[in-house]
Amino acid sequence: MPRREWQPEIEPIAGSSAIHPKVGLLSLNEAVGRVVHHSPALKAAFVEVQAKRGEELQASVKPNPDLKIDIEDFLGAGRRSGFESSQETVSIVQLFEFGDKRVKRLRAASLDTAVSGWELETTRVKVILMAVQAYVDVQAAQERIVVLNKAIVLSEKTEEAVRKRINVGNTSPIELDRAKVSTARARAAIKSEEARFNARRLRLSALWGSTRLDFDRVAGKLGNGVRVPPTERVLAYIDNNPLIARWSDEIGRRSAVLDVEVAKSVRDFSVGAGVRHYADTDDAAVVVSISTPLKIFDTNAGAITAAEQRVTKAEYERDAARVELTGSVAEAMSMLSVAAAQVRSLAQEVLPAAESAYEKTRKGYEEARFDLLNVLDTQRTLFEVRLDLVNARADFEKAKVQVEALIGRPLTEI
Repeated sequence: MPRREWQPEIEPIAGSSAIHPKVGLLSLNEAVGRVVHHSPALKAAFVEVQAKRGEELQASVKPNPDLKIDIEDFLGAGRRSGFESSQETVSIVQLFEFGDKRVKRLRAASLDTAVSGWELETTRVKVILMAVQAYVDVQAAQERIVVLNKAIVLSEKTEEAVRKRINVGNTSPIELDRAKVSTARARAAIKSEEARFNARRLRLSALWGSTRLDFDRVAGKLGNGVRVPPTERVLAYIDNNPLIARWSDEIGRRSAVLDVEVAKSVRDFSVGAGVRHYADTDDAAVVVSISTPLKIFDTNAGAITAAEQRVTKAEYERDAARVELTGSVAEAMSMLSVAAAQVRSLAQEVLPAAESAYEKTRKGYEEARFDLLNVLDTQRTLFEVRLDLVNARADFEKAKVQVEALIGRPLTEI
C-alpha cells in the first residue's frame, strides 16, 4: 500500500480528428482501423477507464489529520472576563482506520477499473462489428453493379440479334423496341445501384467521422463459403464475449464493496496530541486525546445487507446475460444457416439452371425456334438470380461477422 498519494499513469487518448486523404482502394483492415481510431464512443469508454484509475488513487490514500484549536475559560465573569485566565490548546488529531478499510477500498476500486475495461472492450467489439458490416454492404453494392453491367452487355447483344432477324425479315420491328426496353431498364437499375453504392460508401465513411466520400472502392469480394459449424460447438465459446467475461470482475467488485461495508462496522480510533497554554501562569502542558464512536445506533447493518443482496443480484444478472447472449447466438446462427442454404442453392442449382435456360433460348431465338419474349424472360431471370446470389453472400458474411463478434473467435477455428 502506498504511504503517500501517488499519481496514476494517465494514457493519452488514442485517435485523432485528422482528415484522411482520399484513396482509390480501401482495404478491410484500413476501414476497421479508421473506425477504431476515430470512434467517439470508444474514446469515451477509454476516458472512463482513466477516470476509474483516479478513483483508485483516491481509495488508496489515508485520511488527513485534523488541526484542532481549543480556547477555554475566556469572556466569562470576574477574573475570567477577558483572556487573562484562558487556556489555549493546539493539537493534531489523526484518524486510525481498523479492519483493513483502506486495503478493501482499493481492492473495490481496482475491480471497478477492471469492469470499466470490459466495457471498453464491449464498445470496441460493437464498433468493429459496425465497421465490418458496413464494409460488406459496400462490397455487395459493388458486386451488384458488376452484375448489372453484365446485364446491359447481354441486353445489347440481344438487341443486335433482333436487328439481324429484322434485316432478314424473320421478325417484326416491334421486337426491337421490346429489346430496347429491357436494356433501358437495366441502365436504370444500374443508376439506382450506383446511388445506393454511394450511400453505402458515405455511411461507412461516416463511421470514422468523415462527411465526404474519401475512397472510391473497397478491396476484396464476397466469399463463397457456406460452412456453418454446429450451434452447440459455437455456444461453447460464448464466455469469450465481454458481456459475459465482465461478470467475473463485476461479482468480485460487488463482493469487495461488501467487504468495505463490513469493515465500516469495525471501530476506528482518533488520536490527538497537542500543547495547552495557560494564559494566567504562562505555563504549558501536553494534551492527549483518544476517541472512538460508540456502535449503539448505527452498526452499518443496512448497508451490509444491501451489499450482500447486490452480490446475489450480480450472479443472477450474469446468468441472465448468458441466457440473452445464448439467444442472440442462436438467432445469428439461424440467419447464418439460412444464408448458407440460399448461397448453396443459388450457386449450385438455381444459377446453373438459369444460365442453361438463357443459353438455350438465346440459341433457339437465333434459329427462330423461340420468340423474343422467351429470351427476355430467361435473361431477366438469370440476372435476378445473380443479384440474389450477391445478396445471399452478403447476408452470409454479415451473419458470420455477427456470430464471430458474439463469441470472440473466428468461425474458421471452430
